[in-house]
Amino acid sequence: MSVPSFPRPVPCDCTTFLAALDAVVDGEADALAVARAEVHAQACAPCAARLAGARAYRRRLRHAGDAERAPSELREAVLAAMRGMHGSRTR
Repeated sequence: MSVPSFPRPVPCDCTTFLAALDAVVDGEADALAVARAEVHAQACAPCAARLAGARAYRRRLRHAGDAERAPSELREAVLAAMRGMHGSRTR
């Protein structure tokens, strides 16, 4: 009776994954590095969580400034007031 063979798991190289993580998330890695990171994350739950967390953090950072933008009327009023203050300074 033969024992069924199962495919060998993909080796988990977390050190290489972590070294490339920032470049992958920031869009600075080449396509091969991104593919390797994603394949590794499919086989390694802790690294998959890191990748998902880093991508979510990047999205929040990208949109953080949008939520805090002052209305254009307020910006114009502040700039006008600053121009007035600059003109009234005594030297």
